[in-house]
Amino acid sequence: AGRSGKVTYSFDFAQLIEDIPHIVRAMDNVIDRATYPLPEQAAEARSKRRMGLGVLGLANAIETMGLPYGSPGFLRMQKRIDKVIANEAYRASALLARERGSFELFDYEQYSKGDMFRSLDDDVRALIKKHGLRNSHLTSKAPTGTISMTADNVSSGIEPVFEVRTQRAVNTPEGPQIVTLEDYAYAQFGTVPRTTAQVTAQEHVDVLLAASRWTDSAV
Repeated sequence: AGRSGKVTYSFDFAQLIEDIPHIVRAMDNVIDRATYPLPEQAAEARSKRRMGLGVLGLANAIETMGLPYGSPGFLRMQKRIDKVIANEAYRASALLARERGSFELFDYEQYSKGDMFRSLDDDVRALIKKHGLRNSHLTSKAPTGTISMTADNVSSGIEPVFEVRTQRAVNTPEGPQIVTLEDYAYAQFGTVPRTTAQVTAQEHVDVLLAASRWTDSAV
């Protein structure tokens, strides 16, 4: 709690850093264990070993820390989170390459000329130079719309909260039912978000641009 007695929240970067190597390893396993309709698809997946770590509940998390969606403080925290995700994902992939080998098409001389590589921390670039890289791409920002609903209606992807409270048709064994859903952060922490209707077009673009900074695939 702060001096006013109000509960304040911070982001647990240590937990995020601890989790990422396990996620990268698990997603790399999927590439080998997946069933592909065509051999050409299997060859494409295994020659590049692409994956895409993204975000879920970003608006909920940062707004619960007191930083309104699209504000300068929100953008700074967003970039900080994304930078950690990118660097730790690449670190994990380099260490996985030491154990399992690099993706088939990896060419350090060409790869090291890329903007993403040059943006990474010095120690991460050194690991890639030493061990190679297991996965050609590691970060993306998916919409996570349905996933966010199944995760207690957290905010989806990099999007603002659509509405604090909304109704949705849900199929049940007894047939379709209309249920009322509350935004997760609002329901759990009393966070009053900036909704989609309140966020300006420029703020939407600002968040999109911030997300693209540490994304090697797509937003």
